[in-house]
Amino acid sequence: MINILILEDDEKSISELRKTIHRISPVINVMEAVNVIQAYTYATSYDISLFILDIELDRSVKNDVSGLEFACEIRNILKYKFTDIIFTTSLYDAKLYAYSRLHCYSYLEKPFDYNYLEKLVREILLKLSINKESEKSIFLKTGGVLYPVKENDIAYIETRAKKLSVITKDEVIEINNMKINEFFQKLSEEKFIRCSRFNIVNRDFIKNIDTVCRIITLKYNIGYVEIGRTMKKDFMNKLMRI
Repeated sequence: MINILILEDDEKSISELRKTIHRISPVINVMEAVNVIQAYTYATSYDISLFILDIELDRSVKNDVSGLEFACEIRNILKYKFTDIIFTTSLYDAKLYAYSRLHCYSYLEKPFDYNYLEKLVREILLKLSINKESEKSIFLKTGGVLYPVKENDIAYIETRAKKLSVITKDEVIEINNMKINEFFQKLSEEKFIRCSRFNIVNRDFIKNIDTVCRIITLKYNIGYVEIGRTMKKDFMNKLMRI
């Protein structure tokens, strides 16, 4: 899922920013915050792909740069160390600081050029898709042999009798003494979904779902995976998220 967080105190600007982003794709999840507290709650609760931050959030405060201070805070969060930021402001000194110290992607002067903003967001989303296509590899060790497995090739993971099986399109790799929760931590959360106590499935391999019988049919004739009775609702909710 692509999450874009807008931190902006002007409702009209928020509305126009949202419309611009949804022209690119209506399924992008746009999160809107009017103050730093709201923005920080979103940032810590979700994985944000792009921040659009107004540097001056409180016009009643002289030389307010609370949006810039928020950017400094999120740069201290490991997962946002290199996340793209677009700043909006008319403060020249703040612009220089944003570029030199916070490594922002770009700077947008007010009043906004929404066509230019659309161009910037498209560039960032293209960069994100290229990075995803580089394919993260996971290293699995079994029987003294180290297996590099491309994450995109994993169809599902199953655990039975203290043995973890990683099923790909071409092979099954069995690992002793690894818990499924431990393996789950290695996987990309936007791609893999826990569907039962015993299984994790790659959403890209799902062919169809029988919600009555709680059965997932996988592509490429790989087989079937069961959805746990108590996990069905949570699984379906996560699956519906883009």
